[in-house]
Amino acid sequence: MQRLFVYGTLEFPQVIKKLLGVTLVGEYAELPGYERFMLVNKNYPGIIRNSMARVDGLLYEGVTAKQFAILDRYEDDFYERSRVVVETVDTQSVAAWTYIIPLRHKRALSNKPWNREDFMHTHLNRFLNVRCP
Repeated sequence: MQRLFVYGTLEFPQVIKKLLGVTLVGEYAELPGYERFMLVNKNYPGIIRNSMARVDGLLYEGVTAKQFAILDRYEDDFYERSRVVVETVDTQSVAAWTYIIPLRHKRALSNKPWNREDFMHTHLNRFLNVRCP
C-alpha cells in the first residue's frame, strides 16, 4: 500500500467512490515545487514543476496496487505518475505518488489557475457522468 497526493478531481469523494468503489479519507497536504493550472478547453487541472510554487491537495494513505491500476487507466497516458515529497499539516515530509503533466504535454496547460469551488458547483456533476461513467 502506498500514499497518493491528489490536487484536482480526485479530491472529490464522489469521483473516488465512482472510480474505486470505496471512499478514501485524505488529509490536507501541500506539494512544494509544483504549480496547478487548468487544461486548455477542460475543466480539470494538471500540475507542472515550478520551484517557486506550491499546490494544495489531499494525501490518501493505503492506496492498493489494484486501486493504482484503476487510477492509472483513469489518468491514461496524458498524465504521468511520479514520486514526490509532500508536506502534511504537521510539517512532516512524506513520499507519495501523484499525477503530473509531463513536459511533452506542457502546451495542454492554460495559464488559468484551477478553482476547486467553481469546479464543484459548476462542473462536478457533468464530470461524473462523462469522465467517470
